[in-house]
Amino acid sequence: MVQKDYIIDHTIRFSPASETLGLIDNPDSFIVLTPACNRLLIYFISNQGAVLSRESIFSTLWEQYGKTPSNSSLNSYVSLIRKSFVNLGLNNEIISTIPKIGFLFNSDIQVEVKLIESKDVGASNENTSREDSPDINTGFSEHN
Repeated sequence: MVQKDYIIDHTIRFSPASETLGLIDNPDSFIVLTPACNRLLIYFISNQGAVLSRESIFSTLWEQYGKTPSNSSLNSYVSLIRKSFVNLGLNNEIISTIPKIGFLFNSDIQVEVKLIESKDVGASNENTSREDSPDINTGFSEHN
């Protein structure tokens, strides 16, 4: 089984499978994301540097899964993601709001993909690669 984790700006590990953001240097320091924040962060990373309209986010992350989208809930989830990064010490602007359009995951933020292959319980082999288009389906669930 291969799991994708993302190393953000050399300091934070985003693990979609466990829905967590944590410090690389301190594995005990992590934040558990809501499933909706997890999906949203995957979508932002997958489209890094591109302006994402609210409509495309709603269509991809809410309506497609039978959820009712709202600007208020989207704004709340983006705020939670931003606060999580700040709480972990990353004060750079990770996600920019593009007024009356949507959001942008900053292209200046370095994101590396870590592939973790589990051969059997307790054994893993990590490989790092740079990917243009991470799998946006990782971490999706039926819950918000």
